[in-house]
Amino acid sequence: MSEQGGSWVGTRLQAAFDIHGKMPQMALDELDWPTLPELSQEEAE
Repeated sequence: MSEQGGSWVGTRLQAAFDIHGKMPQMALDELDWPTLPELSQEEAE
């Protein structure tokens, strides 16, 4: 990503945080994350 693109994304992300707030890490830790299948050696490369 270019420096300009990174700056744009950072600005948009901060604006979203300002509007909607941030979730506390404790709440994120309690989310139900899916179990991902193991990758075969060929898929990992």
